[in-house]
Amino acid sequence: MRVFLDQICCRLNYSEMETLAQQLRRAGHAIVGTPEDAQVIVFNSCAVTAGAERDSRKRIGALHRANGAARIAVTGCLATLAPQRAGTLPGVALVAPNDQKDLLRDLLEPWSAVLDGPADLARMHPDGEPFSFPEEGAPTTTRTAPL
Repeated sequence: MRVFLDQICCRLNYSEMETLAQQLRRAGHAIVGTPEDAQVIVFNSCAVTAGAERDSRKRIGALHRANGAARIAVTGCLATLAPQRAGTLPGVALVAPNDQKDLLRDLLEPWSAVLDGPADLARMHPDGEPFSFPEEGAPTTTRTAPL
C-alpha cells in the first residue's frame, strides 16, 4: 500500500507518526510524500481546544480534496473525543482512538488485500520481506523454524 502520514499539533503526534511509518515500512508498505500519491492517508489529529479540533477537521477535508480516492484513517484526540464526528468527515474510512494507536498497522492491513495486487501480497513473508521463488523445475528446500 502507498500511505501518506500527516499530523497536527503536539510533538507526540509527530513522534507517533514516525513510529507508524517504520512499522508500515517493515510490513512492506511505501510511505509517500504527498496525499495525491497515497492509497491510504493516516491523520493524527488534535482536539485539545476548539481551534485545534476545527483545524483537524479542516485538514481532513483538505486531504480528502487532494485525493478523493484515498481511504482516510483518523487517530489522535479528535478520534478519541469525538469519534462519531470524525467518522462522518469526507473520506474517513477508519477512526482509531488514542487507545488503539498502537494497533494502527494491524487495523490498516486488511486494506492492503484490496489495494495491493494479489501477486505482490503472495510474495510477502509475515515480516514484510519478499519470498524468493525457485525457478520452475528447480529443487525446493523446506525451511523450519528454530526451536
